[in-house]
Amino acid sequence: MKKYLSVDCDYWYDADQAERQLILLMQKLRAGVPVIAVMNHQQMLPEVNASGALQLINIDEHSDLSEKTVGSFDCGTWVSYVKWRQQGTYIWVRPDKSYQGSCNGDDRATWNALTDWKYSDSRYIARKNLRITNYLQDCVGVGLCMSPAYACSDVIRVFRHIVKHYDIPYRKGLRKENNHRRLRPSGIPLSI
Repeated sequence: MKKYLSVDCDYWYDADQAERQLILLMQKLRAGVPVIAVMNHQQMLPEVNASGALQLINIDEHSDLSEKTVGSFDCGTWVSYVKWRQQGTYIWVRPDKSYQGSCNGDDRATWNALTDWKYSDSRYIARKNLRITNYLQDCVGVGLCMSPAYACSDVIRVFRHIVKHYDIPYRKGLRKENNHRRLRPSGIPLSI
């Protein structure tokens, strides 16, 4: 199954761990697989939508997933706007044993309740145990997200170094990620 790999810098607290994993990712990535870097996660959505993937793997401290009636497009809901979600699989790779859930602070009992993904799951992988190259099979695109509102400054420096060193196209956005544009995901009409 074709997959898109999304990697958020807020997954790590340790800059050395982040650097080792990101360098390994870039070294092991097949030639021709497009890589982009973004400031805010929602800037990655056009590439995810156009990737031809049917599986999204999001290595992230937060699920970035909201209910299917979501109306606010931002860093904490962008996964709910993937066009192929109703036919696809969403895998959230999280660094904490307990669910951190949405970065918007909602209190749902289940992190993936009320979504319209065909299948969604989460996997706890401790930061020190992540093997990022395990997600490269059938990968058709990679997006790296800085997340300056959530990532620690040392990891942000690593992100910038990797982007520059590997000449990765970068989309600068607003530093404040949660810009809350009012928007319904495709396939869901705006309520009147």
